[in-house]
Amino acid sequence: MTARGRRSFLRPLRRTRGQWPTDPRTGCVTPDDGHRFPTRFLIRVRFLIRVRFLIRVPGSALGSGSALGTPPHAAPYATTGAAPGAGGGCGARIAEWFAEPAGKAAAVLIAGAAAVAALVTAGWQPLLRADRHIAAHLHQLALEHDGLAHANRILTDWFWDPWTMRGLLLVAVVLLCARGQKLLGLWVAGTSAVEWGGRTALRSALGRERPVWEHPVDSASLHALPSGHAMTAAASGVLLLWLARRTQLARAWWVFAVVVTAVSVAGVCFTRMFLGVHWPTDTLAGALLGTGVACASIATWTLVTRDGSGRTDRTATPGR
Repeated sequence: MTARGRRSFLRPLRRTRGQWPTDPRTGCVTPDDGHRFPTRFLIRVRFLIRVRFLIRVPGSALGSGSALGTPPHAAPYATTGAAPGAGGGCGARIAEWFAEPAGKAAAVLIAGAAAVAALVTAGWQPLLRADRHIAAHLHQLALEHDGLAHANRILTDWFWDPWTMRGLLLVAVVLLCARGQKLLGLWVAGTSAVEWGGRTALRSALGRERPVWEHPVDSASLHALPSGHAMTAAASGVLLLWLARRTQLARAWWVFAVVVTAVSVAGVCFTRMFLGVHWPTDTLAGALLGTGVACASIATWTLVTRDGSGRTDRTATPGR
């Protein structure tokens, strides 16, 4: 409110008490047709109190059990727990994150990857024996079928290589920037960078050695757990599916994209085991962790871009 507005609002207060008509019996100021100060002033004060009440009192305090009651215009806030734009604190934001379907999926997937890594690091023998048995069987098949081993090398080194997956994400980022969605493009690129950095840090921290064979079919460097090929393929595939879902993609194309992504992730895991450069648990942990990182990024984006009415910036769903 400007200074001029405050002066006009408070102008009636500048009159002295003797200028107002009083009740001869009680001595209280009473309004009349010529002096409407008490009526107008009280209406304005009541209006300001109600406005400040709506701004400062959270919606949870306006429920049916509140002693103040629920004003009719505040009923929508009472059911949602907070008025639009109310902060709610860090705990409320975390609860909203876990309430997202992608947030729940991320928690389950990352917990699964952590459990696999913990069992391997602790040396749980039933899991390690299964690892050695499956890896030895697949390596024997690779030695017996040289053509199949060569085809798997082409797939893992060219089609399902991590840099190929990052190249697809780069194309998606360029298209998003060309359409004016630069923030979303930077978010996708940042998620890919976090996936790469997290994978490298975990490999160094866990330090699991790769399988060693007398007659190796293929070779790879660095540590084994988690599989970089599997983690990058899973994270990139889920992010691309998310971006495709935000567009008006026909249902047939959406199903095709889901199938291609699932086959790619499963194919990456198989080729890395078939070529003898990863244990089965390496690829399992990599696929779970990559999918979990992508889901966590999606849940975070959905939460931070949600407006006060609870809507996000999602566009059409597949098939519409």
